[in-house]
Amino acid sequence: MAELSETIPTFLSIQDLIDEGFIKRKGVIDPRNSEVMNGCVVINYDSTKKDFRYNYKEENCAISKLMYDPTILSPYNPNYSCFTFDETTETITNYDSSCSKDVVIPKQIYKNDVIYNIKYIGSNSFTNKQIKSLVLQDGILEINDGTSNSNGAFAGNQITALNIPQSLTKIGGYAFYGNQITSLSTNGTSNLEIIDTYAFSNSNISSLNLSNLTNLTRINNAAFRYNLIPSVDLSFMTK
Repeated sequence: MAELSETIPTFLSIQDLIDEGFIKRKGVIDPRNSEVMNGCVVINYDSTKKDFRYNYKEENCAISKLMYDPTILSPYNPNYSCFTFDETTETITNYDSSCSKDVVIPKQIYKNDVIYNIKYIGSNSFTNKQIKSLVLQDGILEINDGTSNSNGAFAGNQITALNIPQSLTKIGGYAFYGNQITSLSTNGTSNLEIIDTYAFSNSNISSLNLSNLTNLTRINNAAFRYNLIPSVDLSFMTK
């Protein structure tokens, strides 16, 4: 099939472009030449002509997935170099302090021609990076233990709100020590089992409802110490 490079025709909608990050269309007829087009599309913005250009062929499918799926961290993402990832342990081990203070941790990362799931956040990986906001994607299993407030995974930042993803099973020691969290959402977080020592200590949480954490078995020493919480109902913890 000849490579196409034209302004996107009307039969390619915006919804097509964002459908799971890439276009999965088979048997589309190009109205310009009646050619059947099978494959994926790669879109590039032409700043000179102020429009989008595309080429559409089978071998673009992998590239298109990397370019347009926001849950995959790839070289097409401007934040790609911000994260250090250890593929042997499936762990983010560091975040560049010169990068954005509004952090979104993706579900997957592209490295050495392989797409890996991001399952763990390493201790000290985001410590004292002046992070103001944080989004944890569903798929992360554990935030690893820190041993003090100087190496908790997200310790010493300025995070004010946090939504715990459903996949998370453990929040490690000192993970969010010394932040400014006022809103902690556990909606739908049914897999969390452990909130470890000093995990949310020294923050600004004023109310806490953990009743939907039906798999929670352990809240360790001082996990919520030095907050503004008057009381917490833990009667649901029967395990």
